[in-house]
Amino acid sequence: DWILEWAQLIYGLNSPPLVHSISYGWTELDQCEITDACDTFGYNSSQYVTRTNTELSKLGNAGITVMVADGDDGSVGFYENSGNCPIDPNNYCPIGGCPHTTSSCTGIVFNYTSSNGSAICNYPMGLETDGCQTALGQSTVNNAFASFVNQNSNCTIALDRDFEGAPHIYSSCTCSQLTTVTYQSFVVSGAVFNQSNGPLFTADYPASSPYVTSVGATQFLWSGTSVSSEVVASIITGSAITTGGGFSSYQPGPSFQATAVSSYVSKGANVPPSWSFNPQMRGYPDVVFNGHDYVIFASNNTQDLDLCPCVELGVDGTSCASPAFSALVSLINGQILAKGGSPLGPLSTLLYQMAVAAPQAFHQITAGNNNCNRIYCCVYGYSASPNTFWNPASGLGSPNYPEFLKYALQAKQLE
Repeated sequence: DWILEWAQLIYGLNSPPLVHSISYGWTELDQCEITDACDTFGYNSSQYVTRTNTELSKLGNAGITVMVADGDDGSVGFYENSGNCPIDPNNYCPIGGCPHTTSSCTGIVFNYTSSNGSAICNYPMGLETDGCQTALGQSTVNNAFASFVNQNSNCTIALDRDFEGAPHIYSSCTCSQLTTVTYQSFVVSGAVFNQSNGPLFTADYPASSPYVTSVGATQFLWSGTSVSSEVVASIITGSAITTGGGFSSYQPGPSFQATAVSSYVSKGANVPPSWSFNPQMRGYPDVVFNGHDYVIFASNNTQDLDLCPCVELGVDGTSCASPAFSALVSLINGQILAKGGSPLGPLSTLLYQMAVAAPQAFHQITAGNNNCNRIYCCVYGYSASPNTFWNPASGLGSPNYPEFLKYALQAKQLE
């Protein structure tokens, strides 16, 4: 089951929980890859999203609050991205472990053509795309790469591996200096960026739905034993993940965030190229919460992972941030209900009103970006901004609980 079925299930319960957190998501443009509902009802991905949003809005009308983790692969995405976001040579191997620390050309293109069809692989940024899976699955791909290296012998080209074993392309020459090589069914070339080769960013659903509260992740940086700052969670700053965020491809922006988005577009820091996103669409996340270094206990039983012995582990993720923020919302709901009020229900409108009327209810996040996914860093992405009260990297900021509670009680006329 996917989000549509889940929403229908919750709505059909006699006494459903009032607060929910969803840690699942998939690229908005390819929802039909992950659910049978498209075949069952004859939907395309856009129609599936629209239909699901109807069910999510019904949950809100029933007083239910839904939070969704905004993804662990930045604005670029990892699975099902286009691979067309150029890798940042200054963050060539962010996880570490590569023999080289920078590269003059950070990617190559495998253009594969056969009688059975064709595929384009922007490598390695598009490592998990269908195009790369097809091209890299061919028995001759290693020979094609070797031919490319040999015919560019005036340059040093190498396939580096980081600590996780992920590939990185090192070249002493720029991509435009590399000679394009044809080998059997492959044409191999340096990855010279062209915006027409695919979108830079990939929005996740249901995090991009206007009928949920989208939650991103931050992390705390330390100076000795004290916290020095709270920043956008990224592999660049030592997190295991990079928080998501961006703009929907086809869900119109809700009225509650129109002012926030307009301010970001006009005054935000390091705003990506105007052709790479549509500010008329839904922007996310709405808020952020710490998503770094949560302590869990997990089995290390080599025979059965459902059994102990267990070990203490630290984990990261927006899947930590969203349920933790949901717990905070549940506490506020409890206070409201104890005073005879109605549950918060859909939260986002309240959040954006709060950001204007009571900005002290949020800790503004002014450092960091979501240019990276879990392995690679793109030249482009969205940055936290000191000049605006919302941005697609850190949303409205992280909550200041006492002020958050105070405003929520006042909004319900309970204080």
